[in-house]
Amino acid sequence: MQCLFGLDANETECPQPIPNAWIEYVNSHVYDGIATSDASLEDCKMSCSRNANCTRLDWSRSASAGQQCWLHGHWSSSEERRSLEGVNHYELRRSAQAHWVAYDNTHVRGGVASSATELTDCKQVCLQNASCMRLDWMQTNAVGQRCWIHGHWSSSETRRSAQDLMHYELYRGSDGFCGV
Repeated sequence: MQCLFGLDANETECPQPIPNAWIEYVNSHVYDGIATSDASLEDCKMSCSRNANCTRLDWSRSASAGQQCWLHGHWSSSEERRSLEGVNHYELRRSAQAHWVAYDNTHVRGGVASSATELTDCKQVCLQNASCMRLDWMQTNAVGQRCWIHGHWSSSETRRSAQDLMHYELYRGSDGFCGV
């Protein structure tokens, strides 16, 4: 298990929270955004992530300084996406209130196979399924046999030893770190 609790009497180490996800809509925008001075897309995304009211943004790489990044929230929530060449719209999916706990050489029976080819994609498949609570990952298996997600259908299964398999349990907590 790769989650450490109670390293000493005063210390707890929790897994990192699951990062935010962004959905990109190329050549589209929304009216009524608030401009920021961010000069890069990553800074613009960070500004939105740090603002609890921000739910989406528009990014125009070729616009002049101070006009590239436009944040959106409740003040522009009734606005629909519209086509606009050269501007990309991003919707923020906040998923920080969860974390993964990994178990080496372990698996659970009864999973459903996914076509994910990378571990990050496998985790994303699980996160996007509200019923998913854990997954099994085996990098060396064939595509379609690497990622197995688990939910209520396999919740009564216990973890078992399995060479070269990684088992991950998803904790959708309220604090974003330890799941409390």
